[in-house]
Amino acid sequence: LLDKAESENELAFVLAHELGHHQLRHPSRRLGRSLLWMATLSVLGMGQQNAPAFNPSAPLTFADVQFTRSQEQDSDEFALDLIHKRYGHIGHALDFFRRLQDENFDPISRRLNIEFFATHPFPETRVQDLEAYAKRQGWQLEGDPQPLLIKAESD
Repeated sequence: LLDKAESENELAFVLAHELGHHQLRHPSRRLGRSLLWMATLSVLGMGQQNAPAFNPSAPLTFADVQFTRSQEQDSDEFALDLIHKRYGHIGHALDFFRRLQDENFDPISRRLNIEFFATHPFPETRVQDLEAYAKRQGWQLEGDPQPLLIKAESD
């Protein structure tokens, strides 16, 4: 991430997004769904063979499942709120996703990688949604980037 980030604004957005998952209790909800799923499979007899009805370590493997797209969007909006509070604008906060979009644009693979099945929105969708969210909030979309004072050390 430090190799890819070009400003404090975009690094702050990515970190605030991850904080948003925790503030919005996404890991707890994901674990709760995992427990419910494991219990359902156990009741239906579809759990692991020769496994006890409840294995306390089993939900931890299910907890590794990605966040849902709605949780990703909620965390994005949480992060953008923090960015706006910190900088007074959202300028350069989404540059990371713009570069990711440009680097990963391949029309053939994009058709095969259908967004409906993805846990994360595609970068271009994420940028469009967040810019629309910022406009609805009446926030300034442009502003000066803060320099990134920390850079990853080269090997």
